[in-house]
Amino acid sequence: FDTLQSFCDNVIFLIGAAVLNSGGIWL
Repeated sequence: FDTLQSFCDNVIFLIGAAVLNSGGIWL
């Protein structure tokens, strides 16, 4: 059961989306 892994993936996705929306660049 991978609830924690899914949570981490969602957090990374949300942070990435926020960075892109702020005009940032994927590293």
